[in-house]
Amino acid sequence: MEKNAPTPQGEKKMKQTWIALGLVTAIALAAQLLDPHEPHYPWDFVGFYVLFGLVGCIVLIVVAKTWGKLIERPTDYYGGDDRSM
Repeated sequence: MEKNAPTPQGEKKMKQTWIALGLVTAIALAAQLLDPHEPHYPWDFVGFYVLFGLVGCIVLIVVAKTWGKLIERPTDYYGGDDRSM
C-alpha cells in the first residue's frame, strides 16, 4: 500500500465534506436569490461578493507561492545531511 494512498474511510469523509460544502453553497445562494437587496453600487449584482472573494483568494495563493519561491532556501542550507547533532 502506498504511503499516502487514501483509505476508504478517508474517501468517505472527503465525499461527505464535498456534499456539505455543496449544501452550504446552495443554501447561501438560495438565501441571496430569495431575499434580493436593493443595489447601492454599480457593481452590486448577485454573486459579486462571491466572485470578489474567490479572486481575492486566488491572488493570495499566487502571491504566497511566488513569495515562497523567492525566499526559498536550498535544502542543504544548514550544512547538508549531517545528522550528528
